Amino acid sequence: MPGSPVYGVPQPLPSSFGAPGLQGSPTGQQQRPAAMQSPTQPSKIALPPPPGFAAATNPTRPKVRAVSDDSPPPPVRARVILPSPESLGIKFATPSSVASAAAVDWNLVHARLEHLGVVNFQRNRLPQGGFRVVVSLPTTQLPHDVEASGDTEAAAVLLALHRAESWVASQR
Repeated sequence: MPGSPVYGVPQPLPSSFGAPGLQGSPTGQQQRPAAMQSPTQPSKIALPPPPGFAAATNPTRPKVRAVSDDSPPPPVRARVILPSPESLGIKFATPSSVASAAAVDWNLVHARLEHLGVVNFQRNRLPQGGFRVVVSLPTTQLPHDVEASGDTEAAAVLLALHRAESWVASQR
């Protein structure tokens, strides 16, 4: 290829070419540049030490290792087993109680309470879990209380409504 560079080892120039720096010295000997000295003569160019060599020869630099050779293996930890929620007394909602809570139409519940003529409606959350609902129905004397308990508020309300409607039907 024309115009391509050609790489090769530089050859020393003979003194007959008259290159500067190759002329005779005052002592009458020829001097060559440092790059053209023969391999038998030691070079006076100082090269930087290879990586890691300076740290090995310099005692003031600390050695840095990724992993210590003398570290003991980590201790084996004891396996921790947690008790089940049931053994701690935690109750989970059953699918039937969740379905009954979701299936309650609160507008319909309020309409049924109005139809019965309820004078008082009370809902209490029980400390052991669940709900208690008290419905007070009108009578000629003191109001009649109908009470019901359930796991969910919806279950307790529906049971109280059923009992109140049964009582009203028995009074007619």
